[in-house]
Amino acid sequence: MTGNGGVGFAPCRPTQRDTLIKVMEGVEDIPEVVMTAAIPWNWETFPEYLDSLSNRRYDIDFATQVPHSAVRVYAMDGRDGHPSASEQLREMTRIVRDSMRAGAFGVSSSQHAGHRTVEGELAPSVRAAVDELYALAQGLKEADRGVFQIITDGFGGGSDAETQMNLIRRLAEISGRPVSYSLVEKSVTIGPPDAMLALNRKAREDGLPIMAQVFPRPVGLLFGLDLSFHPFRFHPSYVKIHALPLKQRVAAMRDPERRRAILAEQPVHTNPVFIAIVSSFEEAFALGESPDYEPAPDQALGARARRLGMKADINVIDYVNFELGAPRPVHDLPAGGRRIVQSAQGYTATLVRGEITYRNGVPGGALPGRLLRSCAFV
Repeated sequence: MTGNGGVGFAPCRPTQRDTLIKVMEGVEDIPEVVMTAAIPWNWETFPEYLDSLSNRRYDIDFATQVPHSAVRVYAMDGRDGHPSASEQLREMTRIVRDSMRAGAFGVSSSQHAGHRTVEGELAPSVRAAVDELYALAQGLKEADRGVFQIITDGFGGGSDAETQMNLIRRLAEISGRPVSYSLVEKSVTIGPPDAMLALNRKAREDGLPIMAQVFPRPVGLLFGLDLSFHPFRFHPSYVKIHALPLKQRVAAMRDPERRRAILAEQPVHTNPVFIAIVSSFEEAFALGESPDYEPAPDQALGARARRLGMKADINVIDYVNFELGAPRPVHDLPAGGRRIVQSAQGYTATLVRGEITYRNGVPGGALPGRLLRSCAFV
């Protein structure tokens, strides 16, 4: 089934192709150059898109969904940054209705804030008001066929379960058709799946055909120097050498000065999702030549480092410019109490449990330190 998550390539005017490619590149990590070279673009409407697909043969049967982002870009026609008016809403309903009658199996949408272009701009469907979702549902109703597939904003820890289910119920009521939504349990959203399933059962008892698409395993990403992401991918000192061939890049990373610079930096990018991805390396697992897709939690890189006593507590020191200042009294303790402070130049960064607590001797506000109890080490 293609067109999941509200992304796809039809309907599309010639002036809108770059927009849809950028959305697909950011959401599905498909290189822009690949799509630009490979997509024939011998269609504009969704029925024409289906005709184009029908002219080829494949090694498996497949079906299509009408993607909300493409529908929104097409209906708004250059006014994507503005709320949709009644005229655009009627156009969205018509597009879905006609697409369903031409052979689509459903319509899909996403409110997930993680769906962005590479630059970090939200996918068109994520920016849409709820009235657009209702207009898409009306298209299913008028066609009297199809499934509404949606990724709610709760997928990334947004709305609570009741708010999400109220929207899903309304889509089912308007369309009179089944609604399928993505349901995943993540470390940052422990609990909502149970609440959603309870509300789902109540909806089905009320006669609404609502179903959860449950992830059978965690969503995974591969880190690697030749892949889209790795922990240092967006550190400025690494970005300078990113375009080098792999062997030259590895050699450059082993240079002590560059290595210190990379370790002292934070990732910099306009896309907050990318920053979150490359910052989650403590939860990563070594893949190896014989991958274990059900590794024990204690095999995560962070857990292994802590077990070995390597808590990622690091001082990055610039020995060339290392210099101690003179001791001096300061009165910054409670009640004006005095203490002696001796500054030092050359401490580029201090990391505790992998978080930078000081940069060039200046505290950054992170407080990852905690009490250690001897019983934990017995």
